[in-house]
Amino acid sequence: MMKTFRKLVAIWVILLSMAVLFSSCRKYEDGPTFSLISKKERVANDWKTVTVFRNDIDETKEYPTYSINFGKKDVTWKFQRSTDTDPTEITGTWELASVKEQIKISYVVGSETRLQYMDILRLTETELWVSYLRDGDYFDIRLKD
Repeated sequence: MMKTFRKLVAIWVILLSMAVLFSSCRKYEDGPTFSLISKKERVANDWKTVTVFRNDIDETKEYPTYSINFGKKDVTWKFQRSTDTDPTEITGTWELASVKEQIKISYVVGSETRLQYMDILRLTETELWVSYLRDGDYFDIRLKD
């Protein structure tokens, strides 16, 4: 009887330890908790806009064009406000930064190299949520493949 009780307690302690361990594996605020696919492989995708928030205001309808295509190392980022005549297209390279919590995009304008850092809020095979500061505006973007 005592051996059975000890086994049950040991199993309970192991399960509780695993639950605590896996709950602390969450890298991004909005998940996922666990994935077998590397972060770099999950980022590499052709992402389309679901929502665009600028300074906490939903401006999804103001951006008829918004997409980011992450290749293995290269990136093409297109966006257009409804008031713009032509879309803005940025091409460059990307890499994971800040212990894989950010995406760092490097691109050239004229002869100047610029950097754009995007904080990763959620990263799954089908969803990418990022936030970033650009030209004094705070953007919160939800993308799907």
